[in-house]
Amino acid sequence: MFLFVYLTTWLIYRTFAFKILSGVTRQEKRTLDYHKFIQAREERKNVRRAYWKDLIRIEIATILSIAWFIQIELIRTGQVPSAWTLTQMQKVPLFQQGLIKQASTVYNNVYRDRESSQFILTDTGIDQLDGRIGYIDSYNEVWVGYHSLLCERGSSNRNTSTSLFVKTEHMSAVKSFLPRKYNKEAKKKEFSVGVHNLLPHTDGGIFEVKFCHDIFSHICKVHQTPERNSNVAYATMTKMMEEKERKEREEAARCEQHQAVYKEAMNTFYSTHEPVSTSPYKRLRTSLNRTDDNHELQVQSVWKAKFEHMQAIMNGKNASGSEHLFTYPFLTADNSLIQCLDGLAQLGQHHSAQEEDHVLNSSTLKHKPAVITSKSLISLSPGVDINEDIMDLCLKW
Repeated sequence: MFLFVYLTTWLIYRTFAFKILSGVTRQEKRTLDYHKFIQAREERKNVRRAYWKDLIRIEIATILSIAWFIQIELIRTGQVPSAWTLTQMQKVPLFQQGLIKQASTVYNNVYRDRESSQFILTDTGIDQLDGRIGYIDSYNEVWVGYHSLLCERGSSNRNTSTSLFVKTEHMSAVKSFLPRKYNKEAKKKEFSVGVHNLLPHTDGGIFEVKFCHDIFSHICKVHQTPERNSNVAYATMTKMMEEKERKEREEAARCEQHQAVYKEAMNTFYSTHEPVSTSPYKRLRTSLNRTDDNHELQVQSVWKAKFEHMQAIMNGKNASGSEHLFTYPFLTADNSLIQCLDGLAQLGQHHSAQEEDHVLNSSTLKHKPAVITSKSLISLSPGVDINEDIMDLCLKW
């Protein structure tokens, strides 16, 4: 009897002790797992902070150099009064804020790459945000983070995005870039920007500045940080900008000469073109109804008006850009249009024998019509890229 009571008491004690010990173990395990989760999350955040930190440093340095370029260009072009120096302009906070904003605009339009700016929002603790794709818009030094465009869930379309400020610790880059390759390729060679004139005791208004990537890139390679070597960098920039402007003036003069030759050739073409009424391929009238005596005069007047309208468009007048003029193929009396190529290097250089044979034998060129619009005619002017429909028309006819 005594042994039975002893064994029962021992089993009950052991059962309660096991439950108590097991409960403490599960609680400690949950606490340990939670600490591991927090530690892993913080490690991921630190990795993301370190990745963006190097890129932010490059972005800020580039924007400061662009701001220097804009200010120096204002001084070089004489848009600011001669009394204003670079040092004096840097002492006007409102002007500097607007300048940095415009420099950031230049950076976004010229250097900001779509792939390097794409990220996935993560570890925010908000289910509606985690996993959504965003794009960097600009960096904010005060808030120490990026102003971004956040797309809708399951989409990467920027057109339906929402503006949102994001800390770098929550930005997981879709594609990682080395700092030396981050936003290095210029998307545009030149970009014009307007800076508000907030300098005291001036007339106000807006300064117009053209940012040139080639010159800016060369200055940064030679002087590293041009804003710290302003005098030497200014001399380099002035020399390069003056040389660039000289070449642009020479090119504009050559283009003007070509345009004069072009207008003369077009006037000759129109003056020697046969009226449509004398075309040997003109369709014969089958109607028995007699026309009045003024019908031929009316037809000639309509065609004359059409030719004058086309000539005005080619001279840069009354051009809407998308106005339909005619479509090839059509029956012609001769090959007079091809004569307008005589003496024009812009079109003549495309007429090598091998190239012409290859293009004319193409089935696509044979059957695809050439739709000529007012934009096509405008492209014939020297200094403008020739429209592909004009090239097809000249090769087919």
